[in-house]
Amino acid sequence: HVLHITPHMGGGVGRVLSGFAAQVKQSQIYEHRFICLEMPEKKQFIDLVRKTECIVTVAPAHDALIKAVADADIVQVEFWNHPILIQLLSTVSLPAMRLLIWCHSSGLHFPIIPAALIAAAHRFVFTSACSYEAKEVEALSTTVREKLAVVSSGGGLDQLPAAKQVASRLRLRAGYVGSLNFIK
Repeated sequence: HVLHITPHMGGGVGRVLSGFAAQVKQSQIYEHRFICLEMPEKKQFIDLVRKTECIVTVAPAHDALIKAVADADIVQVEFWNHPILIQLLSTVSLPAMRLLIWCHSSGLHFPIIPAALIAAAHRFVFTSACSYEAKEVEALSTTVREKLAVVSSGGGLDQLPAAKQVASRLRLRAGYVGSLNFIK
């Protein structure tokens, strides 16, 4: 039983988790449940996850959250310094768990990834190898560094239309892949 805890399922993380849910549905090896800590602005990706027959709970009561964590074999936290997740991790007394944190920010610049958070996880996964260059990561002990891994959170590219080849003298100077919202 794998429990995924995420602040929400909007934008990039929603696309990643809904794509993941579609893949694990096909394997039927493990049971995956998802908890969104806040009410969604849009339910697009929550609906996609629910179509895979994975259970999604939105804004659970404190007791329900604690029970879900206690019942899980593995708890995977989707981390990117979201205030509601920081509040959960720093103020709620959670039961003992096997904790995997998948970090969706590089930590190279503000906001940093707290070294204590990395040390608290049984496995801490970055979305890019560049995170190994963060000062806080370079300063970790060898034992803690052995917990680190990289798994890209990029996905869904097969759903994009094929790029048109355009002959041009202009060179791409900037690009952005991701959802655009007020935070970014």
